[in-house]
Amino acid sequence: MKAFWTLVAALILSVAPVLQAELPTKRVLTLGMAKKLVAAAEAEAKKRGATVVIAVVDDGGQLILLERLDDTQVASVEVAIGKARTAAIFRRPSKVFEDQVKNGRVAALALPGATPLQGGIPITVEGKVIGAIGASGNSPQEDEDIALAGAVLTPAAIQEEGKWKIRGPAWLPEYDLRARTAGGGVPTIQPRTGDASQTTANQSAAAPARITWIGLFGALFGLVVIRDIVRLIAPDPSTLVVAVREAMILASAAGLLLVVRRLEGLPFTSIGLGTSRWWKSVLWGLLTSILCGGVAVALAKATGYGQGPASAAFDRLPSWLISVIVFRAGIVEELFYRGYAIERMQALGMRRSFAAVVSLVVFSLGHYAGGPANILIALVLGGILTAFYLWRRDLVANILAHTLVDFVANVLPRLIPS
Repeated sequence: MKAFWTLVAALILSVAPVLQAELPTKRVLTLGMAKKLVAAAEAEAKKRGATVVIAVVDDGGQLILLERLDDTQVASVEVAIGKARTAAIFRRPSKVFEDQVKNGRVAALALPGATPLQGGIPITVEGKVIGAIGASGNSPQEDEDIALAGAVLTPAAIQEEGKWKIRGPAWLPEYDLRARTAGGGVPTIQPRTGDASQTTANQSAAAPARITWIGLFGALFGLVVIRDIVRLIAPDPSTLVVAVREAMILASAAGLLLVVRRLEGLPFTSIGLGTSRWWKSVLWGLLTSILCGGVAVALAKATGYGQGPASAAFDRLPSWLISVIVFRAGIVEELFYRGYAIERMQALGMRRSFAAVVSLVVFSLGHYAGGPANILIALVLGGILTAFYLWRRDLVANILAHTLVDFVANVLPRLIPS
């Protein structure tokens, strides 16, 4: 246990300089960058079968690029430009003003240059708004998701243009913290009350940063902390103690989901949930579970895993509790180590590949109680699941694959008569 926390401390010290590194910036949105953002938003629209107008403006709200997809209503042209201009000149998502009107502050309708409709997203780099992107033509949420698909590509577009270097996503997620930053990767809180002053946004920006750091610590170390505390209190836990432990872990997962939706104000797509159609998630989950299952069998035979005292204690638990543990592990571990940890470390400035490595190392070392063989198996299988998540960004498929592997290994043998 002491060795694990020593390694954790060393890992945190090695990661801190990376997160704190200052990067040079040039806050200009070029035509080349705008074309890449529009292409990303267009790809998202086509994936959804949506017809939209996509507009990109500079930091003064002046149009840089406009694209109208085939069969999109003409009225959406001015609306898309208005949404983008609103996000740029007020330096916040246009949804802020729609929410204010919905909540009764009709005076927001009188703000000069404001289009109080959801679907405009500021493009922010290192705390400076360099422009905005807006989409119009579908439902408000779909318009915003399409605009976000372009906005989150900003760092990759910047790198390709060669104007300045910045860490950021080179993949195409549907939502990311960077799309709503007010400074240094800090997600902006959408004000529910008060005027549209920039001071309000800047004052409220620090809180989500702290919340995200707390959420990240919980995702990386919360599960191990709970297990170690229970182990210290009850070295040989009873069925009741194990059940309480599992309930605590599930509660921590529920708490993390509340952090995402209520405190960070982000949708679950920001952690890889709901990013793919259900049948694709099921299909890829099944295929990944087959791959992981084959590798797990080979590693278990090679290492002799499953023969130690920890395995014997696990086998003594009732079948219903083992089933709870299996489903909890599939859901919580993927949510913590793949969905939240990777996405938030990257959103806070870490390279996506390095974020994946940090999460994988912590995930593997967290299995120290099962001995070196368990750490090795967790490292290899976790590596496969991590690589799949980086490729598909489909947390539902990850959860399904993880759960199926554990279910076949630990629950299914008990259900088959010997």
